[in-house]
Amino acid sequence: MKKVIKILLILSIAILVFLSIWYIKNHLIELYYYVELVKIYLQSTVKCCPAKAIAIYSSIYVLCAIFAVPVLMPLTLFGGMLFGTMIGSVAAIVSSTVGALISFLLIKKFLLSFMSMKYQHVTQEMSFWIGQRGVFTALIILHFLTVVPYVIINTIAALLGVSVPLFIATSLFGSAPVMVVYAFAGSQFTTLNSVSDIFSPTFLIACMLLLCFLLLPSIFYKYK
Repeated sequence: MKKVIKILLILSIAILVFLSIWYIKNHLIELYYYVELVKIYLQSTVKCCPAKAIAIYSSIYVLCAIFAVPVLMPLTLFGGMLFGTMIGSVAAIVSSTVGALISFLLIKKFLLSFMSMKYQHVTQEMSFWIGQRGVFTALIILHFLTVVPYVIINTIAALLGVSVPLFIATSLFGSAPVMVVYAFAGSQFTTLNSVSDIFSPTFLIACMLLLCFLLLPSIFYKYK
């Protein structure tokens, strides 16, 4: 019975992969041109009112960071596509730090007991792990991992009594490399002028860097 289930599972996965490849092959050009139209529209809007566009983008980013909405990676990719690597990454770094700081202060002032109970199991394990490595190094690593939500990092920092300057420093230095890679990957979408550009060296490098950061948590948990 178990062998039959395994065979059926493998066949199901194989069929799913085949159908996915078939669908992508038949709809890639259509999808590409749709994305291209959206990209052109957004870029023209940004060129008309760059300051306003950055302000709106940063405000949305800050709100998402405060309320722990799990969209910071796609938002950073989007920022790289709209504003380029430099402006996109700076906007993301500053916005994420501001949002994280506001969240940290709110937790520290009003929600510390509630958040510590809600994430009790996670915060206990993390607090022990941080104690072994030092607060600054540990918080930097948690930011590098990207899969640890800001709300948990902020709660742990509040529980440990981390000072505001130290929190800002770890948020800035911890998020900077990740945000730069995401913004760079997002900026490469603007270089796609045809379907064949998907396989250009620069675009593939951006995808590889993005993949490396996405694999960091698995590597960390394996060798920690």
